[in-house]
Amino acid sequence: MAKPLPAFADAPCRSSSALRGLRITFSGLLCLVVVLMVGLAALNSEANLLFLLFGISVGVVTAGAVGPVFMVRKLEIERVAPAAVVAGRSFSLAYVIRTRRRWFNSWSLTLGEVPVGRRTVRFPLAFIEVLRPGQPHRVELSCLLPARGRVRLSGVRVWSRFPLGLFACCVDVDLPGELIVYPSV
Repeated sequence: MAKPLPAFADAPCRSSSALRGLRITFSGLLCLVVVLMVGLAALNSEANLLFLLFGISVGVVTAGAVGPVFMVRKLEIERVAPAAVVAGRSFSLAYVIRTRRRWFNSWSLTLGEVPVGRRTVRFPLAFIEVLRPGQPHRVELSCLLPARGRVRLSGVRVWSRFPLGLFACCVDVDLPGELIVYPSV
């Protein structure tokens, strides 16, 4: 029997700005260097074909920068975690993610927990290929915590490199929580 999806609150979760999370990747840096070299060659030789090539490549770089920002905007995320877990035993940590868009899908989303403090616990990452507008998508991860204690959860980080991988954009959604890890018997 499938678990029902939780209802989302009317107010959206607080999250960081998508534009602040925009970072250039190494392949994007190489592409930008090539675009600048083509632009300098076009200015030096005054060839119309090089100007055309420069204009097309600037458009590609712009699309590569706007795409990831567009993918991570307007997302609502809810974490479904157990109240307590046992150290050394796997447990299920679920996320329900939904976009507030009406018409456009979100592609290639990766989500995981935001690291907290120096003694961070590594949680697995989830990958969502396509997130359809208005439809909640549930992702379940199998996690394992090795030691007992309290594990603070501050939020969920969502990022995307879609469409070209030249830029990556991440957004942190504030979802405070805590897991109590009991010792193994």
